[in-house]
Amino acid sequence: MTVPSGVSPPVALLFSEMRRLCVTYDEIQDSAGTTRATIKAWRRKNAPGLASLEACFNAVGYFFIPTPVLEIQPPEIAADMGALAAKMKLSMPEAFAALIDWTARQQNVALAADQNLAEITRRREAANDNAPRKRTAKHPAPTS
Repeated sequence: MTVPSGVSPPVALLFSEMRRLCVTYDEIQDSAGTTRATIKAWRRKNAPGLASLEACFNAVGYFFIPTPVLEIQPPEIAADMGALAAKMKLSMPEAFAALIDWTARQQNVALAADQNLAEITRRREAANDNAPRKRTAKHPAPTS
């Protein structure tokens, strides 16, 4: 797969990663949910939408994350971010993306833990429920 000329840098990056990873349009279509025709149209005439582009980047192992430039961050945060990026041996955008990724993972872990606890609670309540049940037609009440 060739990298098209005259396209935006994100689209060029996507096609170069598809080529590097030997990923086909069909594989991207299946994992990203974007049609093959849509992706092929980005090579020539159409500009991708944010949701489609983000889904395709996720399919090739990238996050599509907006990163604030150092100049617009408050000075105390910019200094800490600079120190953290240096400690991690990453560029500022890479460090910012790593923090966002870590935060998202922590939120997912917390959500999964909450769901597990809710399931345990639901099972306990069902096991300890001694409330009388209404008989159904399949199991009618015994007649005396």
